Amino acid sequence: MASPEYEIVIQSPQGNQDPQRRYTSLDFNIPGFKHATGDNEGKDLAGFLKADIFSPQDFPKVVDLFAGDGSWAQRLVSSGWRAEDITCIDRAQTETPLVGDLSWYYWDLALLARAIKDASIMPDEVLGLKGKFDLAFLSFGACYLPSTAASPDEFCGFFLRNGGMAYIEGDLKQKGEDGKLIPLSKFN
Repeated sequence: MASPEYEIVIQSPQGNQDPQRRYTSLDFNIPGFKHATGDNEGKDLAGFLKADIFSPQDFPKVVDLFAGDGSWAQRLVSSGWRAEDITCIDRAQTETPLVGDLSWYYWDLALLARAIKDASIMPDEVLGLKGKFDLAFLSFGACYLPSTAASPDEFCGFFLRNGGMAYIEGDLKQKGEDGKLIPLSKFN
C-alpha cells in the first residue's frame, strides 16, 4: 500500500489571527515574559547569541517554523544574520512581517510532521528544503504537532544539514552524522 500524500502546501493562506504571532525583540526582554511552556525563552536565546554558540558566519541559513510575523527572524537580523538567508514557514500569511526580504512558505506544518513520521510522498517544494538549513527554530509551535506525528526533534531534523543546530522550546540541539539531534550539553 502506498503512503498517503498530504496536502502540505497551502495555496491560498489565510491571514494570521493568532495573538501569539507577534513578539517583537522588545517583548523578549520584558521581565516576566513567559513562553507558553512557562520558560523565558527570549532570555535563553539572548544567552546563546551572546555566548557565540552559533553565529551568522557558521550557521547562516535559518528556518523559523511556525514563524508568525517573524519575531525570531527580527531578533536574528538584529544579531547579524542576513534577512535573505532566513526562511519563515507558517500556515497563515502575515500582513505585517517584522522583517522584509525574508523567504516565506505557507504550509500545514502539522501535516508535514505526519508526513515525516509516515515517510509519505511530499511535494517537491517541501523536499527542496530538506537538509538545507544550518539553524532551525521551533519555539511557539511544538504544541501544534500531533502526538501521532514526528517528534519536534525529527521535525526540525528534517530541515537541518548534518552539524546544523535546532533551537526547540528553549533547548539547543545539534544534528549528528546519524541524523539524530543531540542536546548541546552532550558536545561539551
